[in-house]
Amino acid sequence: MAKFQITQSTMLPVFFNTDANVGYNSPNRQEDVFLVTFLMRCAASCSVIEREIKPDFERITVGTVNEHFIATVRKWERLRGTMQDGWISTARGSVNYQGRNGPAAFLVAVLNWDTGKAFPNAFPRIDLIPQCPAPVTALVRRSLCISG
Repeated sequence: MAKFQITQSTMLPVFFNTDANVGYNSPNRQEDVFLVTFLMRCAASCSVIEREIKPDFERITVGTVNEHFIATVRKWERLRGTMQDGWISTARGSVNYQGRNGPAAFLVAVLNWDTGKAFPNAFPRIDLIPQCPAPVTALVRRSLCISG
């Protein structure tokens, strides 16, 4: 199951993390897929997202890993200068890791940050964002102990 995590980062003190990788040759667990694809759609509204990737994020189908999703992840990885493996990795230990080219942020953390910038009055209550899918709503409510 996807989870809500507290970090040591002042830029992203809390975030939603996947239980397993999402994308090419990955487990693609339902709740993780809904979380990542919904965050991608939300991040498309962020003013600081790379302009080259915004149209690709806007065309993501929430709840689906398909060729467009994998191509979009690879393009985003290329734009960010990270390994182009075609999947969104689960953040392990922190929001950052030591990449081949130096420190880097896990893309799932970046998606959370971008969503928070796009919807500052909702994050981390991403269930309040219009068109939030049921699996993400359930994740938020379970994680933040919200009933109903």
